[in-house]
Amino acid sequence: MVWAEFEEKEYEVAFAIELGSGAVPSPVFSSGTVTEKVLGYDAAADPQKHHEIWRLLKIERPKGIRLFPDFWHLGQEPPLNRLPVAPISIVLQYKRPEFLKGGAAKQWERWRQPYYRFERYDEQHSILRRIESALGSEAVVRYATPAFHLRGEYERAVMQRQVLGRTGFVSPKLLGNHKVWTYREPGVDGYPNPSGRWTRFDSAQNLFQDLLSSSIAQSTRRETSDLAIYPGFDIHLTNLAAAVTYRRPWIRTGIQLWERNIRASRLALEDVVLRRILLIATMQTAMMRIGASWHIYEGP
Repeated sequence: MVWAEFEEKEYEVAFAIELGSGAVPSPVFSSGTVTEKVLGYDAAADPQKHHEIWRLLKIERPKGIRLFPDFWHLGQEPPLNRLPVAPISIVLQYKRPEFLKGGAAKQWERWRQPYYRFERYDEQHSILRRIESALGSEAVVRYATPAFHLRGEYERAVMQRQVLGRTGFVSPKLLGNHKVWTYREPGVDGYPNPSGRWTRFDSAQNLFQDLLSSSIAQSTRRETSDLAIYPGFDIHLTNLAAAVTYRRPWIRTGIQLWERNIRASRLALEDVVLRRILLIATMQTAMMRIGASWHIYEGP
């Protein structure tokens, strides 16, 4: 057994950068540790028109919209068909793989060739499964792990923009009560151990198809010609927070203490704003605990 020669965080950062750099490179902004704890994003990007992600999603790059909070000058209101429809959470649990070969490997009889594996951990897995089951089509939750392990392979994948293409994805629900997932490469069957069944190890294209399907399932465009405050994001945050705090009083206790400290500081925050901050902090507290990455996709 040989562990991958790169760290999990290296792989995670390379994955995020590749999402943000297509044929025409676009900037990727990392949140930093402090901001990540509060706002809950690892990286933000603006993929250009010809980026691979739009091909994977099978949609054209959406045109931008003008945002107009009260403290900005109002611009021309965007048409309804250019407004976000439904927020979808993407939760990715990155995994550093082990590379195994030879008769001493536990699943060698099953594979008869070198293979990779990663192990899931109870608390991590429990939170991911809860999010996936509680939110249904509102969230796409996956373990993400590469089909390479050598430092040279990692660096070559980064330079050739193949990190995303050589990453496989498996849902916590599919892994179920099994402790280990073994695989060869994305897009072909993998195997949950100790007593699972052969199941396809999804590629990036499969992941984004699932994301698009979830987005379509959540789409409920307003037919009225009047613009209104869209409540869907607050509802989505509430559902996420409820999922990750289920039977986890340590999260609720920590957030309640943080809320008291914020209120004691006399910051001029409206209740609705503070509530959103607390919901985001709740979600990100859980993500930091298990080392997962949380992204928001606003439907087509």
